[in-house]
Amino acid sequence: MANLDWLKTIYTDGRHNAFTGFVKWRGAYYVCFRNAETHISLDGRIFVIRSEDFSQWDLVAQLATPGDDRDPKLVATDERLTVHWGTWSLDPSEAQNPEAAFRGAIYCHFASSADGLSWSEPVAVDYEPTWWLWGLAWFEGFYYSAAYRCYGEPPVGIRLVRSSDARVWETVSIITDESGDEAALLFEANGHLLALARFDTWPLHCRLYEAVAPYAQWTEQSLHQI
Repeated sequence: MANLDWLKTIYTDGRHNAFTGFVKWRGAYYVCFRNAETHISLDGRIFVIRSEDFSQWDLVAQLATPGDDRDPKLVATDERLTVHWGTWSLDPSEAQNPEAAFRGAIYCHFASSADGLSWSEPVAVDYEPTWWLWGLAWFEGFYYSAAYRCYGEPPVGIRLVRSSDARVWETVSIITDESGDEAALLFEANGHLLALARFDTWPLHCRLYEAVAPYAQWTEQSLHQI
C-alpha cells in the first residue's frame, strides 16, 4: 500500500484546474493542465508550469485555440518538450455527440519548446478529425500515441499512431476495434510496448494490450478482476 508523504498546492487561481500531465526534463519539472471555469465548460485552455525544486512554480505557457482545449499530455525528447491536447470544436454544425450537441468534432493541437520557457503557438495536428491523440510517448526517434475515436460514425476503437515531427501522424496498427477510449502507452527498454486502455462498459473497464516491434499485432488481457 502506498503512503502519502506530503501534499502541496502548486497552482491555484480560483478556476477549475485539472487533467494534468507531468514530466522531468533537463533538470526541471513540468506540469500541464486544463484551466477553465468548470469541468464541462467550453472555455478550456492549456497551462504549463515549471519548477526546479517542487517549491517555486512558474507559469511558462498559456495556450489556447478558438475551441475548448482539454487533457494535455507532455512529451520530452532530447531536443524539445511538447505538449499535446484535444480541442472540441464549438461549431454546432460539427456536432458528433447527440448528448452534447454544443460540442463539434475533436481536433488535436500541440505546442513545443526548446528551453521549457518560450513556447510556440498552438499547431494543428495533421490526422483524422474526431480521433483524439491521447496517451503519448517518445521512442527511438518517433512520437507515438494511442488515438481513439470520439463519437461520429464507425470505425471506432483505439489505434497506435506515430509521427517524426509531432505534427503529421500515420497509423501503425489497430490496438482494438472495440469502443475503448483513454489509453496510456509505456515502452520498455527492450522495445516491448504496453497499452493500458479504459472502457466504459462493464466488465471491460480496463484492458492491457501488449505488442513487440513493429507493433502490428496485439494481445490483450482484461484487468477487471485484478
